[in-house]
Amino acid sequence: MSRTTYKVVLQADGNHKVEFQTDEASEFKSGLETAKGIYEWLEYYKQNGELHRITEAVPKGDAPVCPNHDRLMVYRQSKNGDFWSCPTWKETGCKYRP
Repeated sequence: MSRTTYKVVLQADGNHKVEFQTDEASEFKSGLETAKGIYEWLEYYKQNGELHRITEAVPKGDAPVCPNHDRLMVYRQSKNGDFWSCPTWKETGCKYRP
């Protein structure tokens, strides 16, 4: 089983970044898509002055895996409540929720 890790770097000057590393070449494309999705959410929160919500709201522990795409899920917040979501939902329309 491959190991993919993500690192979110929040900087005081606003130049935030998302890094990822994988030991499996076939996981690179999906890892890059996930990293882009995380970065989009960082930008969304930054533009809305709510970047502090990221560290306050994300539950501790491991993220569940989407069984449809075999990808780690992303924790999202909405006006109707917080939930885990497949990181490919924009491209695939995946609506799986654990």
